[in-house]
Amino acid sequence: MKFLTIIATLFVGLAAGASTNAKCAKDITAASVDIGQATIAIVDAVTDCAPGFTAACNTDINKALAELTDATAQITSAVYDCGGNSTPACADDLNGILAALTSTVANIDTAVIDCGAGNKDACQNDINAATKNVALIGVEIAKAVGDC
Repeated sequence: MKFLTIIATLFVGLAAGASTNAKCAKDITAASVDIGQATIAIVDAVTDCAPGFTAACNTDINKALAELTDATAQITSAVYDCGGNSTPACADDLNGILAALTSTVANIDTAVIDCGAGNKDACQNDINAATKNVALIGVEIAKAVGDC
C-alpha cells in the first residue's frame, strides 16, 4: 500500500509542474489533489473493508467516490481550459484520465455492492482493481502535465 501513498504524493507533485495556462494548470492541480485524496481513501478501504462492510469501510468508499467525482469535474473543465481539441495530445491525455476515472468509479461502485453483501473476496478484488486504475490515472496526468 506504500505504492498508493507514493502515487498520492506524486499527483500533487505533478500538478505543481502543470501547464503554463493558468486555468488549465488549476484544473489539473485540483484534479490531482482530489485523486490523491481518493487514493488515500482507497488505501484505507483495503484495510477497513477486509473484515467486511464495516462503518469505516463505508466511510472510505464514500470518500473515494466523492473525491473521484470532484476530480472528474475538474478534468472535464480542463478539457476546455487546456485548449480542448486544439491540442490533440492534451485532449488524448485528458480523455485517458476521464476513462480511468470512470473505470475507478465503476470499481468502487461494485465494491459497495460486494462489500455490502459480505462477499469479502470480491470486495477486495474490486478495491484492488480501483488501485490499478488509479495508477493509470497517474500515468495520464504525467502525460497531461507535459502535453497541456
